[in-house]
Amino acid sequence: MENNLDCVETLVDQLLRQRGQQVQRNESPNRTMLLNVPQSISSILRGDISVLNPPTSGDYCGRAVGALQLEPPPPSAHPVLFARRLIQFAICLQQSNVQVDEAARYVEIASQNVTSKDDLMDSLDGLETLTLEATYHINNGNPRVAWLRFRRALAIAQLLGLGVTEMTDRAEGIWFLLLMADRHMSLRLGLPFAVEDNNFSDPRGDAQSKLNHIHVVASGRIIARNLRMQRHWEPEYDETQKIDYLLKQVARSLPAKWWTFSSLHALAEADVLEQTSALCAQLTHHYLLVVLHQPYIVQSLVFPTTNEHVSYSKLVACSASREVLLRFLSIRSFHRGGSYFGLGEKACTAICVLLLAHIDGHRLGQANALEHQRPQDLTIVNNVLNLFEEMPVPNLEVEILKKLVRIEAQAADGANYMWMKKRGVGLELTMPYFGTVRCVLMSSREQVLHQEPSLLPPSDTAGLLEFLDMLEDSPLRE
Repeated sequence: MENNLDCVETLVDQLLRQRGQQVQRNESPNRTMLLNVPQSISSILRGDISVLNPPTSGDYCGRAVGALQLEPPPPSAHPVLFARRLIQFAICLQQSNVQVDEAARYVEIASQNVTSKDDLMDSLDGLETLTLEATYHINNGNPRVAWLRFRRALAIAQLLGLGVTEMTDRAEGIWFLLLMADRHMSLRLGLPFAVEDNNFSDPRGDAQSKLNHIHVVASGRIIARNLRMQRHWEPEYDETQKIDYLLKQVARSLPAKWWTFSSLHALAEADVLEQTSALCAQLTHHYLLVVLHQPYIVQSLVFPTTNEHVSYSKLVACSASREVLLRFLSIRSFHRGGSYFGLGEKACTAICVLLLAHIDGHRLGQANALEHQRPQDLTIVNNVLNLFEEMPVPNLEVEILKKLVRIEAQAADGANYMWMKKRGVGLELTMPYFGTVRCVLMSSREQVLHQEPSLLPPSDTAGLLEFLDMLEDSPLRE
């Protein structure tokens, strides 16, 4: 493989020197021709924005990478084809967990010489190459860099007329991929999404394809809801219920058997990829439910309430968090490569929400219905944290989750914690779109004051409004 990579590097360098590191637009393929090239698109990345690869296949490098031939493109090929091949090799090295420095070097060569130059990227091949480069950065634990790559690809796609003019199957697939990636990454980072287009919401295809499309629609609606909650201080219960119902309906469109899963280790190699794809789609579905109901879990911690909407959100968020973690364990216990890094972020969110729900439940004492599921939930959480020890997950996130586990255990033993916005004390938790809150152990006197009815908000809606007001240091406000 190294000999072939050296050959690719040499050809890229030679080609760019011959062209003066610039390719004039009139030398590039015609734009109309580019939009109609009968070339199969790299398989659309799933909702987790991960490269799907069963590690049991020696030279298999994942659907998103495509069929990787060892022969480099001919010297007369467009520079973007060389860049794409280099990034494909880099992703393969990521998945094998070897030669990480070499992988970074290949991406750097492609970036400096080709993908950073707009006039070389205005084609479907260029858009695919940028999505591969973004995938590399996701696998490398750099979501903000990946978001920038996806957003740039989306802008180039708009300049090419994607989403407006009639598109080939390949162009339509790339357009959907970019919209999906932008919304999922924006939701993860607490940012607005770029394009309102939802014309893909009723796709021609199987039920799982429809599920993936509805996930993109739901992601956009969750982001829009979060931005409205942040700007106008409204609880948005109605919209939350509508999004929740949308996800219920699309779940019903698939047979119940599809939602069940078994260990990937028990499957034949030919079935692993298909089952992994289904698990990733299921995980994304439950993750969307987690982030949909997450704000109300934290609201209940800050201002205890018996509001029926908040109670419903607790039930859904807890159930969805368990489903996320169980599928994460199934996928990552089998796929140990670096191409599933994005799933770790979703698992971290699910752990946080599940533990917060248990912490909130402990204040109810004997009336805490979640207590029955606590042993199972803690076992799942600890299994995921143990798996994190073997993975390139940021140490800071893991340490915060471990501290939250200890806080939950202390709350189960009768300790009381106050949730507030106060710098410099307690455990800090950050939520995309809603800023940070801190958890502080209360003294005996503070516990008495905290339990005074006069200190509670006059209504449940007022409680959420005060909660949103407390979270005024959102990243979007800075």
